[in-house]
Amino acid sequence: RLGVVTEMIFATIMLERGYDVFSPLGHSQKADLIVHKPPFKSKAIQIKKGTSRGGVSWQISTSTKKRTAAEGSVYTNYQIGDFDILAAHIAEVDCWALWRIEEVAGKSSVTWNKFETHRNNFDLLDL
Repeated sequence: RLGVVTEMIFATIMLERGYDVFSPLGHSQKADLIVHKPPFKSKAIQIKKGTSRGGVSWQISTSTKKRTAAEGSVYTNYQIGDFDILAAHIAEVDCWALWRIEEVAGKSSVTWNKFETHRNNFDLLDL
């Protein structure tokens, strides 16, 4: 349920900022939400929660996990075209870090730290 709660927190922030928020049905899509605010183009958003690595840095997964009977858990790194923006909630410092898909495609994870420039950088949505 933590994933759904994180998605709802992001959706609420987007609504407060004047965006329309759309949610795909099901969980087979790579995007968790679609946000739109004229005159900007709609953006597909993948939402993650950062995992603390000692209070100074956080790890954010940039892959999807699928369970299969034959292979167990199979991880697939996100690729260009899967979504537009990765939004990670860093709950311990109450902030969001956003990356363009081009910055995270092909990686298994990214690291965020307290000195990172990716801090509440919602301006990425207004491009």
